[in-house]
Amino acid sequence: MVMIKIVVFLIFFIAPISTLIHELGHAVAARLLRADFVSLFIGKGKRLVTFNIFQIQFVVNSFFILGGHTMSYKSPPYNMYESVYVTLFGPLLNGIVAFILSIFYSIQANIYIEIAIWFNLWLFFVNLIPIRLNERQTDGYIVYKMLKKY
Repeated sequence: MVMIKIVVFLIFFIAPISTLIHELGHAVAARLLRADFVSLFIGKGKRLVTFNIFQIQFVVNSFFILGGHTMSYKSPPYNMYESVYVTLFGPLLNGIVAFILSIFYSIQANIYIEIAIWFNLWLFFVNLIPIRLNERQTDGYIVYKMLKKY
């Protein structure tokens, strides 16, 4: 029974929150570069709710456990360095959150904090590896494509 609670916690709480953190990394980086438009999507399927905070449009879809993505536009367009910055800030924020959670974990060990640490570390490392599966690309692959052009 405990294992079921842990899996449910991972799927319905840690995964969506960690994905939101990841996408917030991209969105915050875009806003810091004065993007004209930033939209952050969580999940797939039918749109449940849309709202704006700090000039970032948030869109939450019905299957909120199924990943996310962020879109941003800037005029003039991002240069290569700015694009790399925006792309890498998502995984970087997951790494920072994992580090902060590990401090809390060292003070008060807890299985739920440990799961959050491991999931954020997983998002950090996997997204830095250049991988493309069909139309899905990791942030590392996107950076690889940008650097390959130059």
